[in-house]
Amino acid sequence: MFVGVFLCVILHFELSYRRTTQGDTMKGAQQIQKFLVLRAQGKSLRTIEKEIGTNRGTLAKWEREHLEELKNLKAVERDAMREKYLLTNHAQLELFGTQFTRLKKELEGRDLSDIPTPKLFELVLKYSTRLTEDFPMESIHTEEQIAENKAFEEEISERRSLMMRSFQ
Repeated sequence: MFVGVFLCVILHFELSYRRTTQGDTMKGAQQIQKFLVLRAQGKSLRTIEKEIGTNRGTLAKWEREHLEELKNLKAVERDAMREKYLLTNHAQLELFGTQFTRLKKELEGRDLSDIPTPKLFELVLKYSTRLTEDFPMESIHTEEQIAENKAFEEEISERRSLMMRSFQ
């Protein structure tokens, strides 16, 4: 719900800018806005065609014209879904950490001659391995290191662009 409102606000500003620079009508801008939101939600062109009453050819044209906006909206939509279904790294780390702590606590209270103990050791090892592999320690960078990394990424991007132009 919040994401939908957020998307509409973003689209409103984007489309307002395009409307003033490209001469879109208010109704056309609203249709494009609705199209982009529905497309970002994963709706097919056929479904959107029926819902907003614009033919698929026009919808395909809008998709090409607003590709970057659509990519951003899809990324926001996927991020919201990840968060909703606990697929973010933070949520997974919290879940695995909680389970790992419960397993260790249970193992500490067990008599080591008990038969299920090997299974508990196996689970503790699995969780420990998963936590260290999936969530390695992250380093904190200085502003200088961040600037160096950005400069390096820009240089790589520039070289890719030059290479792509040379192939055309």
